[in-house]
Parts: sequence; structure tokens; C-alpha cells
Amino acid sequence: MFKTYIQEINNIRDLESVINYYYPNQLKRNKMSCPFHKDKTPSFSIVHKGNGAFYKCFSCSEGGDIIKFIQKTENIPFIQALQKAYEILNKPLNLPNIKTNTSKSLNKENLINFYNNKYEKSLQEGDLDKAFELSCKSDEVTNKKYNIIYPFVNKKGEPMKMKY
Repeated sequence: MFKTYIQEINNIRDLESVINYYYPNQLKRNKMSCPFHKDKTPSFSIVHKGNGAFYKCFSCSEGGDIIKFIQKTENIPFIQALQKAYEILNKPLNLPNIKTNTSKSLNKENLINFYNNKYEKSLQEGDLDKAFELSCKSDEVTNKKYNIIYPFVNKKGEPMKMKY
């Protein structure tokens, strides 16, 4: 979806402009000291390849395109980096309206509370299978891991049901 927006700004002049925006007058002959680590000699370079302009540090191996450079420099997500690139380059960016979920967002805590409430209700109703399933889902959200050892397995290695 965003490929065309990236292609419009993925040339060597645009990458030079963005780097000079963040690190003025440091880029000389497409090389400079790497901004992502302490560098005494210029190991950071930019190059134009057939599919766009890229940067690469030959000391720390950091590399990417114009968007990745902005993301790494400002520690921001992709869309914000794309918008920032267009802002730096003084180019209009007309992104399509993306519908977002305006309902109450689910975060980890809300999801855990939801499963725990359902779990308690299932226990009160006596539905132990449902309670166990909800407990497992809650544990999955909290990233709890369990190692279950089945004492009785069939020839295929599948757990056998116990008869009481």
C-alpha cells in the first residue's frame, strides 16, 4: 500500500537531504561517521541501487532506506517516519484515510480481566471445561508457559482420556 509513497522519495538526493537535516554538513562524498555508534573513521555511506537509495555502516552493519533511517534516528513507527520524510523534503503526502477501531481498545490488562471475569462466571455456573479454557486463554495473554506431562498416552503419543 505504501510502496508508491516510498518510491517517490527513494532516491539518493532525498536520502542526502534527510541525512543533512539530522546531521548537517557531515555527509561528504556520500560518506560520514556513523550516527548510530561512536565512529572515528567514516564507515557510514549512502549509495543508489536500481531499486532506490540506501545507507549502510560497514562497522555496525546498520543499513536501510530513507524511512528506516528516520525510524532509527527518531525511534518512531513506520507511518510517522514516512510523514516525517515528506515533511523534511517539503513534499505533499496524501495518505488514504485508514479506518481505525474507535471502540474501546483492548490492552493486555483489559484482556486478562475479561478472561478472568469469564473464568469466575464459568466456575460459579459449574462449567469446569469452559473455566479451564478461559484460564488457558488468560495464561496465553500473560505469556505463562506450562509443561504438561501426560502419564498415559496411546501409540501415537496422544494423551488418553481418563475414566473415573
